[in-house]
Amino acid sequence: MNVSESSSLPGRELNVIAVITAIVLSVSVLVSALELLQPRLLSWGSMLWPNYAKLRQTLVSPKCDPNPNLAEALRQLEEEALTDDLGLFEIEFDREAAILSLEKSRSQCQQQHAVFQALVLQSSVAVQLYKSFELNISQAVAVITGYHRYFLLLILLLGVALATLYQQHIAFRKAQRPLEQMVSGVAQVIAYALLLTSAVAYWRVLVNYNSHGLLLVALMIVGLGVMIALSLWHLWQCWRCTERWFVPGERISVMKVFLCIPLFVHMVLLTALYFIAQDYLGGIMVLFFQLLTHVSLFLKIALYIWLGMLLKQTRLGETFFSLIKPWRLQACWLVVLVIALLAYPTAYTGASGIIVIALGGVVFRCLLQSGVRPQLALAATAMTGSTGVVLSPCLLIVLIAALNKEVVTTDLYTWGHWVFLVSLGVLWLLVRMTQGPVQQLSCDWCLALRSSKKQLQLLLPYLMIFVGVCGFSAWALNAYLDEFSAPVLLAITMLGIVYYDKYRVSRERVLISGQFQPNSPSIRQASNEACVHIGALLMLMGMSFVVGGVIERSGVIHWLPQSFAEPWMMMALLVCVLVVLGMVMDPFGAVVLVSSTLTTVAYDNGINPVHFWMVCLVAFELGYLTPPVALNHLIARQAIGEQIREIDQKWESASVKSGFWFRHEKLLLPLVVMSCVLMVTAFGPFIV
Repeated sequence: MNVSESSSLPGRELNVIAVITAIVLSVSVLVSALELLQPRLLSWGSMLWPNYAKLRQTLVSPKCDPNPNLAEALRQLEEEALTDDLGLFEIEFDREAAILSLEKSRSQCQQQHAVFQALVLQSSVAVQLYKSFELNISQAVAVITGYHRYFLLLILLLGVALATLYQQHIAFRKAQRPLEQMVSGVAQVIAYALLLTSAVAYWRVLVNYNSHGLLLVALMIVGLGVMIALSLWHLWQCWRCTERWFVPGERISVMKVFLCIPLFVHMVLLTALYFIAQDYLGGIMVLFFQLLTHVSLFLKIALYIWLGMLLKQTRLGETFFSLIKPWRLQACWLVVLVIALLAYPTAYTGASGIIVIALGGVVFRCLLQSGVRPQLALAATAMTGSTGVVLSPCLLIVLIAALNKEVVTTDLYTWGHWVFLVSLGVLWLLVRMTQGPVQQLSCDWCLALRSSKKQLQLLLPYLMIFVGVCGFSAWALNAYLDEFSAPVLLAITMLGIVYYDKYRVSRERVLISGQFQPNSPSIRQASNEACVHIGALLMLMGMSFVVGGVIERSGVIHWLPQSFAEPWMMMALLVCVLVVLGMVMDPFGAVVLVSSTLTTVAYDNGINPVHFWMVCLVAFELGYLTPPVALNHLIARQAIGEQIREIDQKWESASVKSGFWFRHEKLLLPLVVMSCVLMVTAFGPFIV
């Protein structure tokens, strides 16, 4: 048995984990759909029964007497006034005013009884059934929403367990040799042990205060214990299955072995050293659990990754690229078109890394099939969606506006569209300049039109499913494709597309014998792959919260100068700091950190709040593409899979005589493009 084979995703997945992940994500989709349905049920009830707002409440008969004895009541009031020993009645008893008051009370009581009787008459069987249905949905949404944090933690632990078992955590390079796998496994055992120690320390603190988060921390402790067991099992498999640790004559690179350690392990070790020095090891888990304070946001992230894996199972991407392939577009136009189209899915997810995970493999494969050179295809895949974080309705911008009252989403979206156009222009210009002399490709317009028409017919059912779901939700639920309803609508759309693709594949399998038989889309396979990516990415995001907390607690940010002579000097310093933050943190954690540390300094030095946050967004994206971390490149390589290794080997042998740019284009192109956009965004307003 080869160790490297055991570390990759096998053909027969762990069905239990895939099923649990799919169920939890489906429940999240169902709850979100019920949240959209609930206000519509109230609206429909009011349309059918004008008094439905009162009918849905428990009808209680008024306790007052509608026909009281006014004479007796008047006599009692008069006796109370005459026997006033406590001095409650300071003025003389007014008989006429008392009679008017008693008559008014009787009238109000009779009116209440009349309303009650009318409601009882209107409360038919249909109303009771509708009311029971609507109230049960409201109660179900309230109950299940209370367990959202447990759903997120369960998905995180399942994903991390699967990523640990298959060694699919995000790292600078994949562990291939036995020594690299052993070092990576030992480092993971140490990291999980430190996290377990921190969780136990945090649990002891919560026990003393009888906190309600004990169950969450207990679940985390059990999960980390499972991670340690899985890591030890993997180490045992490596030790048992490896016959030769060192190949004779092979040079061992300590740096390459070090780079095989997952990225989250480096974060755990560094933050653990800080908290050990502070004698507060439980601080790691305190900061890590900030992930659960934004539970709905990260559940959407997990859901978007699942949708991306479902899309990967279908042939929608290949069908779309087959639509434009006959026109033989130049590389500059093709790359710009792909990145422009995928910027809008990024606007819904709020993070470019999610789109790279979800669609990176499809984009890379289709670009290669369209004739784009491998290095350019890798560069385009890594920066897929990097231009979309400034577009509406990006969740990241919503978070910025929620944390900073100086800006509103409308202004950020307006200027974001201009930044988006600048980034596309810079990308087209750079690809056009570096592709050399353009060879005019002959294109038979009639043939291309017929081929595109045929592919459009194949694409039309996918489009009809999407339009049908969105149209029905707009008509029935008054829910449109925005940042709130997009996860639900896209999930329903994608499930419909998967089942349509199953039907399409079943029809194609009756073709002539010997032709290629496509694999049928599998929700189980998509759920399993999504679980791995969710675990790897959410673990990295959780640790980025810890890193951000360490940076804030250490006070490093406050070492920066607080005032400058000119705003552009402050902006130059902020650009450097923001890019570094983007290299080590996820965007949501970075926004929280910047909101509490750098905003006041920037505003006090004359930088416009909208200008500052647009620079932040672009600087973060540049940080995700900048070595030595280059998180989007790491995610892209993981999304592409084993195919990337073969392409790297072929390209290295073929590009020995190529120039520096073409050998490193996958890194240089995104860096130059986003750097130019950042310079324009940061210093352009000062020049204007």
